[in-house]
Amino acid sequence: MVKRKKWTKEELEFLIKNYGTMDNRTLATMLGRSVGSIYHQANRLGLRKDKSYWDKMYLERYRKKLMELIGHDSVKAF
Repeated sequence: MVKRKKWTKEELEFLIKNYGTMDNRTLATMLGRSVGSIYHQANRLGLRKDKSYWDKMYLERYRKKLMELIGHDSVKAF
């Protein structure tokens, strides 16, 4: 059986404060936990990503796709 690291009060506060705007991989690295652990704890706490987080994610995805389509390494339109 895998022993799980108990979440500290400080870790929970950090997760609550930053989950909405930070990438789960970044949170996992900063907290020394797995991405799955971050997702699971956020789900238990009822946390959700902010709309601004998703807007930024989609914008970055479309910027990269546009760069691929036009064959240019810097798109300044966004």
